[in-house]
Amino acid sequence: MDYDSFFKLVKIEPDEIESAKVYLDRRGIQEHINVANFLKKKLNRTPTYCEVASTMRYDKRIRRILYKFLGFLEENMRAYISNKYSLEKDLPNGCNKFIGEDARKLSKNSNKTFDLLSYDLFSNLVDVAYHLPDEDFVALFPNVETKANKKALVALRNKVGHNKFLLNQKDLCTTMLEGKMKKGLTSSISNLIIHLPSEFKNEIKKEIDDAFLKHQNNYKYQVFWSLPREIRIIL
Repeated sequence: MDYDSFFKLVKIEPDEIESAKVYLDRRGIQEHINVANFLKKKLNRTPTYCEVASTMRYDKRIRRILYKFLGFLEENMRAYISNKYSLEKDLPNGCNKFIGEDARKLSKNSNKTFDLLSYDLFSNLVDVAYHLPDEDFVALFPNVETKANKKALVALRNKVGHNKFLLNQKDLCTTMLEGKMKKGLTSSISNLIIHLPSEFKNEIKKEIDDAFLKHQNNYKYQVFWSLPREIRIIL
């Protein structure tokens, strides 16, 4: 696959070609092609190279924000569970069956809940949290109205953790929000927000809003910020 396989999909100025080649090498030609095709369908026209580059930068900003707040969520779940049930034998409702064998080995078979959960997969930690008694679940997630969105939470974390381009992720799980079934990145982020402690709600929304704003170029080969409004995430 060569550079021209991407260049034929976008409008690009001659003085942008060398900058584009740098990022085609770093991020991959196919990923650029995927983003260009995504924008062409979204905008119903041929995108410019600046729009493709800005979209990829915007997507990375969103992923970094989500990574941070998913980390806060992970820490909060682990803290609540281990603070109340400090030893594995104290875990209620057979929650310990969701602790993975790798976590047991890595924690050197510690009987402390915090140690076990610190080494476990995010999905296993969510399973433990979702199988706590109702009073614990409400205390931990006071804004969560249904347990049906567990898979959506884990799916979002996996996409972010594997640095997947998020804006065109069609395989994110369906979520139940305000009594309606919804699918897509915006609903997945809204699902994350309701799992977070309330004090984080405004902070994550502000950071996602600010991600759309033009930022000063940080690198030599970054081109002019030209982000289409059609792809903006509005919560």
